[in-house]
Amino acid sequence: MLRFHCALKAEAAPINAFFGLSLQKRTNTYSLFAKDNMQMLVTGSGAHKIQLALNDFKPNACSAIWLNIGIAGSAEFSHGSVVPVAAVKYLYHKPVAINCDQKGVTVLTLNKPSLIYPEKVLLDMELWHLKQFIGNDLLYSLKIVSDVPNSGFVSSKKQIKDLIRQAMPQINKMVSKNDLNY
Repeated sequence: MLRFHCALKAEAAPINAFFGLSLQKRTNTYSLFAKDNMQMLVTGSGAHKIQLALNDFKPNACSAIWLNIGIAGSAEFSHGSVVPVAAVKYLYHKPVAINCDQKGVTVLTLNKPSLIYPEKVLLDMELWHLKQFIGNDLLYSLKIVSDVPNSGFVSSKKQIKDLIRQAMPQINKMVSKNDLNY
C-alpha cells in the first residue's frame, strides 16, 4: 500500500484527481481519500494538527510506504522545482545552515512560516513530525518549491494547486516506477 500525505487540501487535490482517489472518511483531524492500493491522508499544517491526525489514524499508520508531498521554501532551488528529500531536521525557532546529504536535500521543519531561507535546505512545517511517527524506513518525501527569497509566500489555493499539477509528471514517475517498493 502507498499512502500519500499532504498537509493542505490544495496540495492533495491535484494528486487525488490524477490518481482517481475519492473521499473515504473525514474526521475532525484528517481526511482520507483512497482507490485500490493508494490512500491520501490530509492532516492540516503544523505540528499540532499532524500529531492529532496521526494519533487518530494510528492503527493503520505504519503498515504502508508513505510519500509526503508538499510545498516548501528555498533559497537554493527555483520556484516550482520538485526536490526529493534526503534528510529532515526540526528547528523550533529560526533556520540555520545544515550540511546536506549528497542524495538529496535536507528539510528544516519550522514551527511557523519564515522568510529567512538558508542555503542548501528547504523549509516546511510538517515533515519532521510525520517522520517522528512513521520513521525513516517507510517515509519518502518530495517537496515542491513555492517560496523563494524576495517573492513572499505562495498562499492562494489556486497557486498551490497549480504548483502540484505542474509537478505531477515527476510524482507519477516516482510512483509508477515503483521506486517506493509498495
